[in-house]
Amino acid sequence: MLDVAVAEQERHGQVDSSWLCLSENERRLIRRIRQMTDRDRYLVRRLIEQLAKHPDDSDS
Repeated sequence: MLDVAVAEQERHGQVDSSWLCLSENERRLIRRIRQMTDRDRYLVRRLIEQLAKHPDDSDS
């Protein structure tokens, strides 16, 4: 799991060695999550909930 604390440290210019262990994709994801608004987070959470309720119905 990605360490949100690392993203906070990076945002404040206090990057520790754990940030350096992350892949570039993980760093990019952390940056994108940090830039999300509360509304964005809500919509993503709702989408995940809907997908969990109705797993891949497209194979029918």
